[in-house]
Amino acid sequence: MPVCPTCGQPAEEATFCPRDGTPLSHLGKGMAAMPREGDRIEDRYEILERLGSGGMAVVFRARSTALGRDVALKVLYPRWAEDKKTIARFAREARAASSIDHDAVVRVFDFGFAEEGFYFLTMELIDGQPLSGVRRPLAPARAMRLLRDIAAGLARAHELGVIHRDLKPENVMVVAPEPGGRERVKIVDFGLSKMTDSDALLTGEGDVIGTPDFMAPEQWQGRAVDARADVYAFGILAYEVLSGALPYRGDTVIQLLQQHLYAEPTPLTAQKNVVRMPPGLAELVMRCMAKDPLDRPPHMGRVRDALAAVDDASRDLKIDSIRAGGAPVAATTVVSLDEGLLLDRRELHAEIARLNRVRRKRLTELVPKLLGEAPVPLVAGLQARIRIAEVVLEEAEEDLAIAEATLEEAQKAHRTREAELRAGLVAANLELAVARHALPGDVTDSYGGETLDLRASEGAADAPVDDADAQHVLRRAEDRLAAFVRAPDEVVERAERRVEEALTACRELETPLGVLYAELEATLAAIPGAGPAALAELSAIDGVVGAYRTRLEILERHAASEGAEPRRW
Repeated sequence: MPVCPTCGQPAEEATFCPRDGTPLSHLGKGMAAMPREGDRIEDRYEILERLGSGGMAVVFRARSTALGRDVALKVLYPRWAEDKKTIARFAREARAASSIDHDAVVRVFDFGFAEEGFYFLTMELIDGQPLSGVRRPLAPARAMRLLRDIAAGLARAHELGVIHRDLKPENVMVVAPEPGGRERVKIVDFGLSKMTDSDALLTGEGDVIGTPDFMAPEQWQGRAVDARADVYAFGILAYEVLSGALPYRGDTVIQLLQQHLYAEPTPLTAQKNVVRMPPGLAELVMRCMAKDPLDRPPHMGRVRDALAAVDDASRDLKIDSIRAGGAPVAATTVVSLDEGLLLDRRELHAEIARLNRVRRKRLTELVPKLLGEAPVPLVAGLQARIRIAEVVLEEAEEDLAIAEATLEEAQKAHRTREAELRAGLVAANLELAVARHALPGDVTDSYGGETLDLRASEGAADAPVDDADAQHVLRRAEDRLAAFVRAPDEVVERAERRVEEALTACRELETPLGVLYAELEATLAAIPGAGPAALAELSAIDGVVGAYRTRLEILERHAASEGAEPRRW
């Protein structure tokens, strides 16, 4: 016989407890409360198909009536409804995750208790596969791209006070590229990762939460956890992505515990599958894996910035490294050609422009080397015309930089506003769950001791929450979010047009400048003694630029044929 979780009294076969109204349809019925294909959830979601299941939840593709889009809807198994502490933690973390406004983090839209008798969470539907399903080790350029995305997403979460606590390849989705774009990542399970599943740990004593292979020493010890636990897990993940091997292996949890606490991992550069790596990357990864939290970067913002510095230095080093040799070199020594396959349209434009600037600078440096200090009228005239054309191009490039910064700010404002509306919808649904006695009115944060009021209405901390009023608040929150995501963002669209106009202007100005430099190069090549070795670096850069241009043309044709518009979520 079902027992009401609120008052503890037998409830016989009632749908709601006759004493306090707690929903009981999910109790004592195994899978009876789980929805099926074709079901409608509170007239807000239509179940389209079952996508998969795990130790805690079933995932469905569902159609959001209000948003007019398909979403991923996770329904918790009925047995979890009896664990108040777990459900409360899930509710708190869902509310926190819904506020994260970064493209590398999955967007959480809703969490609550449906009148049909189950707990559910909805989030954006992701077209991709887990990082755990991608063959590792990854090529260095691809690994660096994905690691930078992961670090940026976690950095934003940390800025907002949200800690993942269970970062692992299974919780990082590699998203298929859009037309004209590149593959990206989505970090998932900021909520469900706090709950136990087939390979995670959760104990009532000390709240040890995580997945053994990626848990920081302080997690194993049940000590307080902060952003540095995510830094540690990121280090383990990066180590595996770059080498194809985990730093610690064990047949039992106890063996893993001892290694994470006491063993020193094999240096990343000593792993047999690690062939080449940007200078400084291995040291950063090993620092993230330091056993003492004080020896790690304090949060993922520092890791994000360090990765950017490593990437930039590596790119510059590839250009500079060939200047020391006099023999012709292959184009791949300047910039690895496979890197071009990982860039989207705007990144390719930027990289081509950067390489063209490097090429022009190198050609200019050859003039005194080949001609000496004595002025040559023909060359001097060319150089004067080049300087005028470069000033005009520099002004256009400054306009492009301003346009790109404006677009970035507009996109950030759009994401922030959407996150505020998503958080508002989650808060409203939590209040409805409180009204239905499916959640307590407040939740004590077991990590920091802070008490979080789940009621959305001001001044309602001691007042009962009415179901009808809570549903009204929920509908208003949902309508606001729906209106926002359905309407185009005119500010973003104007900024995108301005960027495209600035890009076009730069490309138009680069053409006559390129003609002048080609004339200068032909003049230098005609000088006795100016053989292929003197122009080898220029040829190497030309090879990369040519490959990048071919890739760019393919992306632009594909984007044009698809009529691609940037996806908001």
